[in-house]
Amino acid sequence: MSNPSVTVISLVVQNPLTKLEALELIARASGCAIVGAGTASAAVQLGPEARAHVEVPKFGEDVQLAIDVTAPDERWALTLLEQLRGLGLDVSVLGS
Repeated sequence: MSNPSVTVISLVVQNPLTKLEALELIARASGCAIVGAGTASAAVQLGPEARAHVEVPKFGEDVQLAIDVTAPDERWALTLLEQLRGLGLDVSVLGS
């Protein structure tokens, strides 16, 4: 059962990055820590109820990389979007 107070927004990164590189850049941009490093469920803890997970594209998908931000509201994703752009990454919200 899903929690109605949780929002998931996907950010699409057009730069060629590995999952590890993306996690490191998210951590640097946000000033937050990677949790679960070295595991398949590694993420960056953006806040008490906010996390950024990196999704590597499956064969045949045309996006480079997706960052799924799970948080109480969209401001977490929009803040991370601007922080990553500040590092020079080509990032946009999926579907916009």
